Amino acid sequence: MANESPDFFKILQILAEHEVEFIIVGGICAVLHGAPVSTFDLDIVQSRAPENIKHLINFSHFLILVHFSSFYSGSSASESLACPIL
Repeated sequence: MANESPDFFKILQILAEHEVEFIIVGGICAVLHGAPVSTFDLDIVQSRAPENIKHLINFSHFLILVHFSSFYSGSSASESLACPIL
């Protein structure tokens, strides 16, 4: 599982579920615009509005809870999220 690529769609979905306002930049943005490049990362820029920072913090807490719950449940964080994002 350590060699799996992150599921970018799942990451974006979780950000959206936490109402984080962001834009996609970098290589993935280029791919979405049709550039013939390969990339293995996801670059985003979040809004710095106070309300959005609260959403981003909630998103971060969610990731931490998923990561640490894996130590107690016996499942990995990637299994909990269906993608290896931590």
